[in-house]
Amino acid sequence: MKVLITLLMGFFFVGAAFAEDAAPASAGKKIFMDKKCAGCHAIEAEGIVKKTPATKTGPPDLSTVGADAKPGFIAKYLMKEADIKGKKHMMKFAGTPEELKTLAAYLEGLKGKAEEKK
Repeated sequence: MKVLITLLMGFFFVGAAFAEDAAPASAGKKIFMDKKCAGCHAIEAEGIVKKTPATKTGPPDLSTVGADAKPGFIAKYLMKEADIKGKKHMMKFAGTPEELKTLAAYLEGLKGKAEEKK
């Protein structure tokens, strides 16, 4: 009986840990969509296609943004407080500080293409 209870508790805590990881990603993706970030950016690894036509010099696909950028930098860049190669983000993020934090964490979690995550 003790073994069964221990196993059930283990499954509960493992399941809770996975749910916690999924919640911020889900919330971040929702903010990305609600704030119309997909108007310019795609995240092909997440199945998000940008709404504007593709151009060679346009905003990049963000599928791998987290491989090079940390949440603190991403947040500063979205607030136009940092730049990439001398260029600032086109628009200042118009959400709450908590939404910015959640979005930056979500984007930092984007490390590669969906097929590479398998």
